Amino acid sequence: MPMDLLEELADAKLPVRVTDPFAIDKLRILGAAGYLLSDVPERWRSPDEARPAAAVLGITPLGHKALRYFAPHGPRRSGAKASLADLIDSLFEAY
Repeated sequence: MPMDLLEELADAKLPVRVTDPFAIDKLRILGAAGYLLSDVPERWRSPDEARPAAAVLGITPLGHKALRYFAPHGPRRSGAKASLADLIDSLFEAY
């Protein structure tokens, strides 16, 4: 699950190099959601090609907010989990 990976990355010292193809696919999803800054290679077309690594440069404020609400192992900060409506309201406040 991509949120598991985001939670791992939140505990890691960034930047991080990622070579696992399944993790790279999760990075694509997290990047498209706006949760992290990364340099993810395009998909390789041939099994003979060298598989390029991805680099995770940082977690965005939106990514940290998503971790607080949706982290698989509970909120990353103290306090009760807010409702989905609270999260949506807070996201619109940023704009």
